[in-house]
Amino acid sequence: MYLRKSTESDDRQALSIPAQEKELIALAHRMDLNVVAAPMRESMSAKRPGRPVFADMLATIRKERADGILCWHLDRLARNPLDGGELMWMLGQGTLKEIATPGRTFTGTGDDKLMMSIIFGMATKYSDDLSVNVKRGQRQALESGQWIGSPKLGYVRDPYTKQMLPDPDRFHLVQSLWRMRLSGTPVLRILEHAREVLCLDTPRRSRIGGKLVVHSQLFRMFRDPFYAGLMVHSGNTYHGKHQPMLSFSEFESIRGLSALPTPAPKTRTFPYRGLVVCGACGALVTAEETVNRQGRSYTYYHCARKLRPFRYCPEPSIQEAELETQYLAFLDKLHLPDTLVRFLLDRAQDLARDTRLLRIQQKKQLEQQLDKLRTRRRRLLELCTDNVLSAEDYKTANAHLVIQVQRLLDKAAEPVEGDWTALEPLRDSIRFSIDARSAFLNGDKQKRRDIIATTSSNLSLRDKRLQIEPRKIFRLYAEMAKLTSWQAVWPRVRMSLATVLLEFRQPATPPYQTSPPQRPKRPHPPSNQPRTA
Repeated sequence: MYLRKSTESDDRQALSIPAQEKELIALAHRMDLNVVAAPMRESMSAKRPGRPVFADMLATIRKERADGILCWHLDRLARNPLDGGELMWMLGQGTLKEIATPGRTFTGTGDDKLMMSIIFGMATKYSDDLSVNVKRGQRQALESGQWIGSPKLGYVRDPYTKQMLPDPDRFHLVQSLWRMRLSGTPVLRILEHAREVLCLDTPRRSRIGGKLVVHSQLFRMFRDPFYAGLMVHSGNTYHGKHQPMLSFSEFESIRGLSALPTPAPKTRTFPYRGLVVCGACGALVTAEETVNRQGRSYTYYHCARKLRPFRYCPEPSIQEAELETQYLAFLDKLHLPDTLVRFLLDRAQDLARDTRLLRIQQKKQLEQQLDKLRTRRRRLLELCTDNVLSAEDYKTANAHLVIQVQRLLDKAAEPVEGDWTALEPLRDSIRFSIDARSAFLNGDKQKRRDIIATTSSNLSLRDKRLQIEPRKIFRLYAEMAKLTSWQAVWPRVRMSLATVLLEFRQPATPPYQTSPPQRPKRPHPPSNQPRTA
């Protein structure tokens, strides 16, 4: 007696094998059959060869311990040509006398083998059609924005619409982990917070779930674009209709933060490590603490010598106090004169109006770019359908276009601010320029790091001199401060200032987004020093 169901989980088709066994026991009594040993049960699909219980059954028949098979239907025995052909061969050779089912008994005669070949062929065709239909349905669901896999952490599936909805118990918790990662918090520290403070666990599904999150789940989550609105399945990328936890630009910043090489973590925290690169070789600048003979400690920053183009990087070390002194000199240059502050605030309404008009113009341009990208996607699909483009090339090109569309959708989703709201970036930038020096002097190490990340970018250290590139808004203020008459240049400066105000967002503490430092081009090694392999 052979009993089989297609799935291995116990919660699905739970009554399939007991129902088969009940019917076949009654059939054995009616036909007065002697069933050898206990029924052979198997929970495995018959679409492909290689079922262990089925192989044991055939081995038992070849050893002449049995000469027949009792099963519910022929498709329980085989849904592939190899297993079905082996059964028909054994019937034809006489090794197998008969196969008994509630509907019919099959022997080695010609008509029975013909019917068996038809039934096995129909079972194989059913499996093939089922696979094609399931894949087509999955592809259609993905193209319509529905996720076909298990719900991601922080989401639940609506039982009626099958859409992914925010989990009321976990969505805001998982979103807080993304915010921590955006601020630059290491993943292991986020894991400690999730387990000990949030007590974040996975939803229980059957026998799995219901346990606290582990580090591998967080590492996978922070690389999954699903949380930014994109779905990746079988190498293809789709737009999802679920509510994202963060924008795609924020997700890309996290991906860039993960790819940024940083020194190995240590027990001692150095606030400026990871913000500065070496101007000589392009490696990151690291830090270490030393103690002199009198027991006084000093903190030095020097090149990590990880990307040196020759054997030795000549860049010397610099004390942390000297590094802070040089940055204070940079902050002094950002301080705006009172007359310039009053001039900018008097013209704040003009700037707000220009900013709003510029935002409306940008949204129109974004809509035009979106239409062009959607047209390119349709043409790309037509080329793939006409076999002009291969499937692999289509996946690569389509994924690139989907990512471009998602970036534009994130920008287009930003609301067009009113006049009074557009003034806030201007006031924030002016207030920050005035208070940056005092906040740097009176703040702790983390506060100073945040100020550096807010005011500057692309910091490099060369010959003990810190090379600093101010952010666009502060660079424009510094250029205006050098002028003697702002009224004459205001029409030319006004639109540039409105443009950079759209990009200025003073980060919270700690900052949500920090641009990784860009390494300068590596110099060629001196001729008197050999190159490394």
